[in-house]
Amino acid sequence: MEKALKIIVAVLLIFTVFSLPPDLYRFVSLIVMVSLGILAYNSHVNKKLIEVLTYIVLIVIFQPFYTVTISPILWKSITILAVLYLIGSSFFNLNKVEKQ
Repeated sequence: MEKALKIIVAVLLIFTVFSLPPDLYRFVSLIVMVSLGILAYNSHVNKKLIEVLTYIVLIVIFQPFYTVTISPILWKSITILAVLYLIGSSFFNLNKVEKQ
């Protein structure tokens, strides 16, 4: 479920890179914020502190209640970095050690 949630959030963030109406953008931001909260909670349960902190930072960045004033190019760059992190962490798990 966690992998699917990361991919859904990444797709929604890709949609925000393109022009969206303000109301739809706020709705997508709300969905992204709640999903990142779920991912942060799952990471906390699995005792992955770095992932918890990463998700909390992403929640603060993409929350829909207070508008952060950043240039559009920087905003899109941050969004693309977040998408790359979410996709990378869903497909490449560095903490998983295989036992023989």
